[in-house]
Amino acid sequence: MLCGRQYTQKMIQRLGKFSQRLMALSQARARSRLGFMMGAVVFSWDRDRITEDDLQNVIDDMDHIQHQCDADKKYEHYMDTWELIIDKEHLKLWRKPLPSSDLYEYKVYGTFYDIPPTAFFMVQIDCDYRKQWDKLVIDLDVIAKETEDEAGSEVIHWVTHYPFPMYSRDYVYVRRQRVDYEKKVMVLVARSVEHPLCPVNDQYVRVSQYISEMVIQPHGEFEENGFDYTLTYYDNPQAPFPTPAYYWMAKKGVPDFVDKLHMAAKQYQETQASKYQRANNFCFSSNTDHTAPTIQLSYAS
Repeated sequence: MLCGRQYTQKMIQRLGKFSQRLMALSQARARSRLGFMMGAVVFSWDRDRITEDDLQNVIDDMDHIQHQCDADKKYEHYMDTWELIIDKEHLKLWRKPLPSSDLYEYKVYGTFYDIPPTAFFMVQIDCDYRKQWDKLVIDLDVIAKETEDEAGSEVIHWVTHYPFPMYSRDYVYVRRQRVDYEKKVMVLVARSVEHPLCPVNDQYVRVSQYISEMVIQPHGEFEENGFDYTLTYYDNPQAPFPTPAYYWMAKKGVPDFVDKLHMAAKQYQETQASKYQRANNFCFSSNTDHTAPTIQLSYAS
């Protein structure tokens, strides 16, 4: 996901034993479409970039969730179409069925008290560090940038392991991040695109439907421990798992992945001290353009 896959390797291994034959058929069909898809790739920054409105809509979504219980009841029914499947003090998980599909969109709302928001933010976008803590990553590269700095959108190619007998998956997506000083939030948005520099190939199964949206809101200052966050996530992994299996993976996999993010953020402060200090220098500067950090890193969500 901006976060990564919500399904842990152990879970997928268990389910893979029951779906080998179906997976082989699915992969054969995917490879048979390869030639057509390679010839149809069109990308345009005007159409495919993540806009300021896109970022603001994600921030507004978190505001609505946080204010569901306000006295004016303005957002009382905001989550009525979502099913609450985890309800813990510091972690809530909802799901909502997607139209004409057996798949679901997921929304997480959680809180951490022992790590600062800057570390959690950097864990999401530091590509080199992601390769260290996420053992499923095969490759993670920026293949195109809208601007020379980090204020605009950029296109990422991400390849991740799936356990045998399933093919590894690859994602091509546009992503953008912003630190909003007035509202004191960090926002990261990613969604799938096609790009001519990264055509479909028969080595991986391309995940062509993917969305990840995260907002991080400090309790105090950006460098101080404590923050709330929301994550809205959806992808279609092109795997023929039955609906109950997806439910089980989400209920188990989301908390596991959030725990990994938490541990990675704690370790980031210790092992990536120079990068972390550069992030802090940005977040606590008097910069007023309200864009994402000008840090020379390879980004990935």
